[in-house]
This record gives sequence, structure tokens and C-alpha cells, in this order.
Amino acid sequence: MISVLMLLVVLSGSLYAQERTITGKVTDVSDGSSLPGVNIAVVGTAQGTITDMDGIFSIKLSGDNASLSFSFMGYTTKTIAVGSQTNINVTLEASDVGLEEVVVVGYGTMKKENLTGAVATVDVVKALEARPIADVGRNLQGVVSGLTVTYASGNINDDANIKLRGFGSVNGSSDPLVLIDGVEGKLSDVNPEAVASISVLKDAASTSIYGARAAFGVILVTTKKGKAGKTTVNYSNNFSWSTPIFDLKHAPMDPLMDAIHTAKERNNGGAPFAFGMGGTDWRQRSIDWENQYGYLGSSMTDDVMQEGRDFEVIDGQFYSYRSWDVFDQILVDKAFAQTHNISIGGGSEKVQYNIGYGYTAREGSYKENTETLDKHNFNASLTAKLNDWATLNFRTMYSKRIYEEPFNYRAGTLGYLFYAMRWPSNFPYGVSDGDTYGAPAGTSFIGPVGFLREANRNRFERDYSRHTLEGVFNIIKKEKQTLDFTTNFSYSHASEANHEKGGTIPMINWWSQGNAPEFDPLYYATSTSRNQTTYRTENEDLYAFNGFANYLNTSKDGHTFSLLGGMNVEKSKYLYIYSTKPFLLDPNLPELALATGDASTNNSKEDWSVMGFFARFNYNYKNKLLLEFNGRMDGSSRFPAGDRFAFFPSMSAGYKISEEDFAKGMFETIKVSSLKFRASWGQIGYQDVGQYAFISTISDTEADWIVNSQSEKTFYNPKAVSPSLTWETIETIDFGVDLGLFNNKVELIFDWYQRTNKDMLGPGQQLPVVFGASIPQVNSGELQTKGWELTLNTKHQFNKDFDIFVSGVISDATAEITKWNNETGILSDFYPGMKLGDIWGLETDRLFQADDFNGDGTLQDGIPVQDPNIYSSGFNLGPGDVKYIDQNGDGVVDKGTFTKDQIIDEIKRNSDVGKQVVDMQ
Repeated sequence: MISVLMLLVVLSGSLYAQERTITGKVTDVSDGSSLPGVNIAVVGTAQGTITDMDGIFSIKLSGDNASLSFSFMGYTTKTIAVGSQTNINVTLEASDVGLEEVVVVGYGTMKKENLTGAVATVDVVKALEARPIADVGRNLQGVVSGLTVTYASGNINDDANIKLRGFGSVNGSSDPLVLIDGVEGKLSDVNPEAVASISVLKDAASTSIYGARAAFGVILVTTKKGKAGKTTVNYSNNFSWSTPIFDLKHAPMDPLMDAIHTAKERNNGGAPFAFGMGGTDWRQRSIDWENQYGYLGSSMTDDVMQEGRDFEVIDGQFYSYRSWDVFDQILVDKAFAQTHNISIGGGSEKVQYNIGYGYTAREGSYKENTETLDKHNFNASLTAKLNDWATLNFRTMYSKRIYEEPFNYRAGTLGYLFYAMRWPSNFPYGVSDGDTYGAPAGTSFIGPVGFLREANRNRFERDYSRHTLEGVFNIIKKEKQTLDFTTNFSYSHASEANHEKGGTIPMINWWSQGNAPEFDPLYYATSTSRNQTTYRTENEDLYAFNGFANYLNTSKDGHTFSLLGGMNVEKSKYLYIYSTKPFLLDPNLPELALATGDASTNNSKEDWSVMGFFARFNYNYKNKLLLEFNGRMDGSSRFPAGDRFAFFPSMSAGYKISEEDFAKGMFETIKVSSLKFRASWGQIGYQDVGQYAFISTISDTEADWIVNSQSEKTFYNPKAVSPSLTWETIETIDFGVDLGLFNNKVELIFDWYQRTNKDMLGPGQQLPVVFGASIPQVNSGELQTKGWELTLNTKHQFNKDFDIFVSGVISDATAEITKWNNETGILSDFYPGMKLGDIWGLETDRLFQADDFNGDGTLQDGIPVQDPNIYSSGFNLGPGDVKYIDQNGDGVVDKGTFTKDQIIDEIKRNSDVGKQVVDMQ
């Protein structure tokens, strides 16, 4: 018994002696300064810590065989065997280009130097934190080669239109899949301050593991998590002002009126220009007014219109003479924006947390009644290490946008600025003096400025929330062999409410030709499109489940392989409701219940689901030869029951010739630090072909007859559907080169690719007119995109506080229709040989001169006849008008029949428009 007790004491003493505390300090090798926040991990385990503000760390270890890995952004990772040491001081060297940077890829991470696919990383500090723009999408402009970010208008609430390597299908959006912490979302819902990393997956080899919705690339956004250490609170703000990049001005009155009257004389014999105004007297008095009061009324100090000075009514006809700087009336010189961010994070080795809140307020470019945008972002993460083999992660995100803009009475989506550009500067852009036509002082004359001043304000609200619960289980934890299993479930909800607030407005109506102006306190009272209110609501719920296991083995010297396998299930529910009603009782109360007209309502509802099983195998031989194989069996509810599942494979390889012994000496001489060749091939299914493309649906419309005082509905014939409708298959080939020079201070990345949509949905063969329905869609089309990309990065870090960084990207891509059923070759449809983005048009030769015409206005002999149909009806050519080239030499310039074969010699195609994107930072 005594012997047993002594043995237990010895064993317990031995075990206690094996566990010890390792302390030390991490510093910068160049200047000896301490490095706070360095990640320290026990190799082969989930155990770790970080250095404090003084670069000091402390960690408990058991045994003498442990190794510690020290990693820090911008520095080369260092691994040290602990042995019997209890105090370890470490120096880290700044890295010029992050070849050891860990890049987020599909369902995992990988060292940048070991990538074989076309994957780009975004320097979050340079691209997001250093720019005064609280929009992740806008911040990505010019950062990644092949990534195009555009906006439909100058609307400050516009979401980014993002394309990666151009268009890939004429069906659907061809947008890349945006995943925020593994869940589909919008970049506009993300606070840039909360972003930890962004990876852009371009080719099929890197995106195929995400399946059906990743056919045209993936943008992976990872938000910040908590780190063990002292609780830290960070606050940052930004105040900025934006200004128009150019100054819009109308021409001086003399040449402006000459141009107006000459154009009108050539068009219809000198009829009034607009609203009854015209003639030489109007022309001369407008010129005289500007001569007296200055170009665009520069000597005027207010907007009040005075009869006799600024306008006259002669024989019942209104004439306006005053010249206005109308763009100065509409546009503000400086639009203000502000951003505030606060975050708190920290925790112990067991629990880490991070909580952040961001607020952005932004004003639009209008001087009066301008747009406003308020954004609120909240994000939180919690990581809890339950034991040595189980970790629980929880992430939540909430964003709210409130956007207001003036109701648009004119010019549709083009806005008031475009509407003002249609008018000359001597139209009445001012306000009443209180003595004119019974209008109160300050009443606007009809026009873009007046509409802008008086408009109600539309209101748009978007709420987005996402919640993710994840479990990570370390099944095998050995130094050279690990196996972990990850499972997560996410729920996200997005709701949008758009309230359009039209209504009547008090205006001075001068538009009635031949009649004197009059004050109308209820202008637009009879307009159903303006005196109305409309509600549009959208709600979408997305449920996502992922479960995958990752096995890594480095036990054989020089051979590393990993295997990933798992499944993904997602379901989406979408509901849209539209309600509108005209004739408001009170324009200040634009509600449906307070309108007297006939209501119009509609809605749409969509559900879809995807399910996929995926696998990936990686092999690394001595850090020289890199291989990757992917496969995914994907299923989508958008296809018929027998065609819902398909298998899509991909593979890629890399060869790092700079790691070969025979090349190292030569490369060192020519300052080549690293050189890797890459190649990839893969196929992905594309499912964004319409919600019910495989179902024979019936559409309705309002009939032209009325029963019981109501319009009757009528229905079209059922849609014809092909029984063999299936996936569009996107196949990509990519060849790339990664080159590092001067100790990797300069990095060049080049890719050439070819992407082919092999089974694109398009019309079937032409059917007889008596068929009674439109031609059904079949998998008959093909679209091929070829392009190249070049990225140049240069970076030099002098110390932990100072570095320089320059990046430039250039890319070029052309997408061509290679198969399409278009027997007539009409240009209004797709056709084989068509390049997306083609612009067909007459080619300008020069401007017509006076000696091109005979005395009667006809063209001189030898000058091709310009078909009047290419101008407005009744237009007569004259000096200064555009002369077009006669492409086929038949003596006539016309538009032809708009078919490819007939028009090719007359109308020229320009395929270079919008092809190339060049950006520098």
C-alpha cells in the first residue's frame, strides 16, 4: 500500500513538473521595438495567446516537444522549438510581400504561396480603412484585377453592380457570389470597419466548391473576431466633403440662341422652340439681358423673377429672358459625410469577444431638398473554448439604412440634373415676387428647379440581420496529423420598404402655349403617375447549413496532403408586395387611405433551395509541386425533378520553380525571389435562369373591356417549355504566373483565362406562327469570354510604424456569343459572333461645310446622300451638322434593315467600348 502511494506521488510530481509557464517578449528585428498583438500558437493544438501592449507573452505548456508559432500581420511567421526553455525572446522580420499570408478560400484557409487557383486578396487596411468611404463595394473599385464595380446612377443609396471577369450569361445577373462569414449577403450591409479579410475567387477551380451560385466568382468577406488579452476599446471617426469633378455651365446666350434657332429652322421651318417661345425678338432680348446682367446672371443676388425685367407676356404668350446658372442652383459645392465607429474586444484563453457599432450619415449633391442617407451597423462575435476538442462560435450582424430623396416629377430615373440639361439657361428657374398671377412670394415656376424645391420626400428603409451558430470539433490533434469537423447554421432576414410620396404642388404654369401664365396651387392634380402614393415592400429569409470535415497530414517528409468533405443546404423565401393609389386628398399626407383613386396592387413570391455535397484534395510536394482536385454534386429546385442534380469537377496545379536547387543560384543573380506557374480547369453549374423556367406558366393582363365598371383580366396562352431544360455549364481554363522580385518587394501576378458557358439557355428552332406560343427555351446557346489580368504590387516596410505600398491593376476581357438561334441575324437579338458590349452605329466623317451644299440646300455631287431617317423627322441638313461615312460606297448613308449580314458594310461595330479597366492606387 505504501509503495502504491509513493508511486502515485512520484507520478503526480512528474506530471506537475512537466507543465510549466513559458514567458518572453516579441520585438521588431530592425529597431528592437515591442510588437503588441502577435499571435502565438502551440503547433498542432488549438492552444494559443497574444502579446500584450509591451510585446510580452505568457503561456503554459506540458512536455519538452512543443513548438511555438509567432505570426503578425506584415511580418514573417517564425516557429521555435521550446525544448527545456522557460524564457523565449523572439525577433520578427518585416515581410515585403505576404507570401506567408493566410488566405481565406472555400471552407478553409491556405497560405498565399501555396495557392494554385486564381485567388486575389484585398489589403483591408489600404482598401477600406484608409479610404473615407463607408461602403465596401465602392472601396473595391480598382483594387482587384478583373473586378469591375459600377453604379447605375449618382444616387448615394445605390448598391454596387459587381462583375468579375465580365458577363458570363445572357440569363440572370452574372454577379459573383458575396459571402459574409460564409453566408450570402450584400456588401452594402457590411461596415468596412468590421472587415478582417476579403478574398476574391476568380476561376472555377477555386469557386466550384461553392456550387450553383458561384459560377461567376466568389467574394469572401470575413468579419473581425475577438482576441485573447486585455479589453480594448477603439473609436474612430471620419468627416469628408465631396464635390463635383467638373463644373457644368450653359453656353453664353449669343451662341446658345444661335444654335437653338438654327436647329429649329432646319427641323420644321422655324416654329417656336418650346412652349410657344421663339423668334428673333426672344433671341435678341435674351442676349441683351445677359449683356446687361452678366453671363448666367452673375450680377443677380436672388432668385426672384420680375416681370418686365426677367420676363414678359406679349399677346398672351410668355417669354423668359433671364439667364440662370441652373447647375449652380441644383448642385451643392460640397456634400458632407461623417462616419463614427466604436468597438470593444478582448477575452481570456477560453472566451473571446468583439462588439462593434458604426454610424454613417451622408448628404447628396442637390443644393435644396437633397438626398440623405443614414446607416447603422452592429456586429458581435463570441468564441468559447468549451474544452480541448470543442469550440463554439456565435456571430451576429445587424444593419439599417434609411434613405430619403425628393419625389421625381420629371425625367424618370435620370433625375432633375438631366432634366435641366435639356433646357436652355433662359427658361424661368426662379420664384415669384408675390405680385405675379396671384402666386404667393417664393412660388416656383414650372421647371426642374421648381419641382426639386417643392417635391415630397420618398423614404426607403432596409433592415438586415444575420445570426450564425458554429461548432468546431478537433477530433485528431497531433503534431503532424489533424482532423476537425465544423458545422454551422445561419439565418438571415432582409426587409425593404419603399414609400413614394407624390402629390400636387403649387406652381406657376407657363407651359400653356399662347396663354398667359397662371398660378396653380394643385399642379398635377389629374396626373395618376405624380399625384399618387406607392408602397413597395420586400422580405427575404435565407436559411443555410454547412457541415464539413478537414483532414491534414504532414507525417511523411516532403509530402503534405489534406482532404476536405462536406455538405451545404440553403433555402430562400422571398415576398414582394406592391400597392399604389392616385389622387391624394392632402399632398402632405401621402397615404393609401387618404387617396380617392382606384388602387392597384400586385405581388410576387419565390422559393428556392440548393443542396450540394463537396470534396477537395490538396497535395504539396516539398513546397514545389502543388495539386488540388475539387468536386461538387449540386442540386437546385430551379430545374425539373429529373435534372436537378449534376456533378461539377475542377482541378488545378502549381509549380514553384524558384524552390528548385538548380534555379536558386540563377534566380538570386537576377533578383527573382519567387516564381510560380499555375494552371486550372473546372466546371460549375449556373442556376440563375429564372424561378419557374421549367414550368408552363400563364401570364395575365388587363383586358380592353369593362364589366360591372371594372376592367376584366385576360390570360395569354401557356408558355411552351422544353422537357430537357437543365443547368448552364460554365467551364473555365486559367493559366497564371506569380513572380516576386527584389526579395519580394515587387510582386507581379498575371492570368490568362477562357470561360465558356456551354449550355446557355436560349431560343429553340424557329416554329410556325400557328404554333400559338413563343419559342421555348432550350440549352442551345454558348457564350465564350477570353481575357487577361495583370496586378503589380510593391511594398516596403521600414519598421512597424512606417511602410509604403503601391498597387496597380489592368485587365481586358471580351465575351462573344458563339452559338445562338437567330436565323434572320437581326441585331435586336443575340447572334453568333456578337460581342457583348458591341455598339453599332454610323461612323462620323466630319462636319458638313457650307461648300458641301448647292444654293437650294441640296448636297453637291459626289457627297453621299444622308438618309433623313437617321435624323429626326423633317430635318434638313446644313453646315455644322455631322457627315457620316458611306461604308459600302453605294452613295447613300442609311440604317438598313438592322440585320447583321445586310448592315455590316454600312454601320460599323465598335467592340472596344468598355473593354479595358486600368486602376492605380
